[in-house]
Amino acid sequence: MHKMFPVTISSNIYPLHRICLIFIGSILIALSAQMTIPLLPIPITLQTTAVLLLSILFGPSIGSSIIIIYLAEGLLGIPVFAHYSSGLPILLGPRGGYLLGFLPASIIAGYLAQQNIFRHPIMIFLNICISTFIIFIVGMIVLAHFVGWQKAYLLGVAPFYVTEFIKIMALTGTLTLTNKYIIMN
Repeated sequence: MHKMFPVTISSNIYPLHRICLIFIGSILIALSAQMTIPLLPIPITLQTTAVLLLSILFGPSIGSSIIIIYLAEGLLGIPVFAHYSSGLPILLGPRGGYLLGFLPASIIAGYLAQQNIFRHPIMIFLNICISTFIIFIVGMIVLAHFVGWQKAYLLGVAPFYVTEFIKIMALTGTLTLTNKYIIMN
């Protein structure tokens, strides 16, 4: 039986290759953060798509390592967050919960991708939905500290229904086609 997700070499690669993969992943997330539709207080970006793609492809260990490095880069002042922002105020501010939610989402997405049942397109879709939900729950909890629960939902969840659904469907399709391609070869 062919194994698609996570990439089977991820646990057997050389340490230098693993480090390069983690840093390249953090760069991809940083680039995806700059592809934005500006909304306040939370912009629409491609970050969640990049986070989940990398976590599903490379598993919970590499996926979560990518997120830790990405957050550390932002914390150290490298402008990797949306709108080329960085620093502790971003992580502790209204957007911080969404960024911090990437870590548990990457672990769950990577873990579920390792389970054989999560190779079917419907299960890939559910994995992405569950992981996206985790990001939004953590994000909404932090945002609620700034604007209250009702506004946190209205500002930090509701505006994203359509765009997240489109991103979830695109990512599901991409991973399903990738899975079929690898199994056929």
